Amino acid sequence: MSGTVPIGCGISGNWRRSVSHQLDYHSTRLTYKAEISARFCSNATTELTCCLPCPITHWVFADKFDAHAPVANYVSIAAFVCNVLLLLTFAVVPEEKSHRHYLSVSMTVSLLLLALAFIIPLGTKPDLCYNDITPHNMHSDMSCAWTGALFLAGAMGVIVWSELCYMPLPSS
Repeated sequence: MSGTVPIGCGISGNWRRSVSHQLDYHSTRLTYKAEISARFCSNATTELTCCLPCPITHWVFADKFDAHAPVANYVSIAAFVCNVLLLLTFAVVPEEKSHRHYLSVSMTVSLLLLALAFIIPLGTKPDLCYNDITPHNMHSDMSCAWTGALFLAGAMGVIVWSELCYMPLPSS
């Protein structure tokens, strides 16, 4: 039995999904297709490794989490629309009235990217898991790749531009 992973081994409580087959824990064929390091596994004995089924959110958070999690995606639609309107305002209204500046425009573009990262899963409805214990990564799911890239670019931009906006200027 060495090297195989009984799904849910050692887990007590109600099962949300029954899985009876076993997967090869040490499989290297998934290296670039799924996120093996994201598996939530532990050694039950020296010969037995047990893993929680994917997605792990079903096992860690309350039952209502799946119902409440998409709210952030729908709120990001409103944020996206507001940021687009703000960019249009910067483009149409004269600078004396809009007080546009490269810092505020760059911050708005970063917030736009961040909101877009939450909108993508609404359209693609991605499957979170490659198999019963392995979540997708950027190599196995393009929706995951674009969401992650836009989230990181937007978050990094927001942090950089907010630091630049609020950094004290040197006095001359």
